[in-house]
Amino acid sequence: MASGPKFIAEVSSNHGANLERALAFIDRAADIGCDGVKFQLFKITKLFAPEILAASREHRARVAWELPLEFIPELAARARERAILFGCTPFYLSAFVGRSAAAIDVQIVCNRDPVTSAGLFRYITTLLK
Repeated sequence: MASGPKFIAEVSSNHGANLERALAFIDRAADIGCDGVKFQLFKITKLFAPEILAASREHRARVAWELPLEFIPELAARARERAILFGCTPFYLSAFVGRSAAAIDVQIVCNRDPVTSAGLFRYITTLLK
């Protein structure tokens, strides 16, 4: 892969928890010349407080946006077949362990306050080394 800036297609949670749709995003990203593709990896129950989920049907419905962990090895394999990077933005710690984490080329960690989250970043880098 060439050095310099990389063009990463942001799939986010637009896959609708549908493996074929997620694979099609990877294929399209490769077809148009992207260097990689990135999905969001979250669990609604870990993203929102129980009080919010209890009070909001809209928030509970977002469970349909979750990327099933069992998709990750197949998505990563497709990205490798197409010679592009496979990335995820995980929103919870347990997403960083096991087979799923090992399949991901790029993990982009979002956090509002990296100063107070130094422990989180240390934990993640320890797992990924």
